[in-house]
Amino acid sequence: MTYFNRPWTDALRLEDGTIVSSFRELEHYLREHGMTMSADYSADWWRKSALRREAKHRKDLFAEFLFHYKRSIWNAKSQKAKFRAGSR
Repeated sequence: MTYFNRPWTDALRLEDGTIVSSFRELEHYLREHGMTMSADYSADWWRKSALRREAKHRKDLFAEFLFHYKRSIWNAKSQKAKFRAGSR
């Protein structure tokens, strides 16, 4: 199927209020929101979509781990400073 990238004569208003006036803008919107045209839902698309979700989940877990790790280091340093100040 061939799509023309020239602007359409009428713009479309999508559910969130976004206005698109060409297929390129529509493709960008769909890709940004993790969607695709109904003809493009293939086994390969589903596999890539699952891999993207898994990669995002791993990235979020790692960021959370780093946050808590840094927090534990900060708390350990502040506890040492309190104990040293009190022992003098």
